[in-house]
Amino acid sequence: MDIGIRDGSLYQAGYRSAIEGLRTLGLSVVELQIDRDGSMQSLTTGERVALQTDADREQFAAACRAARVRVCALLCTQDFNAPDLAVEIDYVAMAARAAVALGAGTVRLDSIMTGQRELPLAERIRIFAAGCHAALEASADTGVALGIENHGHQGNDPAWMDGVLKAVPNPRLGLTLDVGNWYWYGHPLSRVYEIYHRYGARAKHTHVKNIAYPAELREVQREVGYKYEEYCAPLPDGDIDMARVVRILRGCGYDSVLCVEDESLGKVPQKDRPAVLARDIACLRAVF
Repeated sequence: MDIGIRDGSLYQAGYRSAIEGLRTLGLSVVELQIDRDGSMQSLTTGERVALQTDADREQFAAACRAARVRVCALLCTQDFNAPDLAVEIDYVAMAARAAVALGAGTVRLDSIMTGQRELPLAERIRIFAAGCHAALEASADTGVALGIENHGHQGNDPAWMDGVLKAVPNPRLGLTLDVGNWYWYGHPLSRVYEIYHRYGARAKHTHVKNIAYPAELREVQREVGYKYEEYCAPLPDGDIDMARVVRILRGCGYDSVLCVEDESLGKVPQKDRPAVLARDIACLRAVF
């Protein structure tokens, strides 16, 4: 396994560019967010650069090689229940083409979609599965994996995730398995470990975060997102045992990137955020 980090976490910590943060933290693996217009933030300046053409993508890939940085995944924020599905599919396909150029094996798909709280389960599964089928077809020539992040209200419901995976039995489709989001959703801690076992073999990529609930709340079913802003925590300070996470994922055959996404950074002054990320990375290195 490798340790990586989301570019958004680096910018939230106050680094002016991804490469500055990676070098300071001793990392060389990063996940980058790609926006609908085909742009992302430059590794070296933090300014937005286009990745719409082959030349754009090769220029960015050359910058990665020069900096000895590996892009592990690209993050999409598509909505498979948007009014114009074709626009969303084009976005994912464009991201997959960029992923090939940058050497990234996975595009993260967002499980959040319009109507996720209003529509019945079966309808939401049907809609999202249709989006997955279309995205897989549009990106078939890339070979890039599509990893659905368990994100938000429907993505952290195993009944929904199971339904989508059953409806789309394509080996390129799996999860961007977010370690903390299942716990955020309200699942008891022991149930969270069971969920890792359940989906570990389908993981294409990961996001790693933690939460520190009072002892009396850890093994009860909580409301979704219960006091998350108060209880989100750095990796070594939360309830989720990172050594156990690594053992479970390895046992399921996952041997790719553990990608840090620490959402507790907002709880501390910006000057202290790099130290929080350094502790996160040290925590993961200690359990490899």
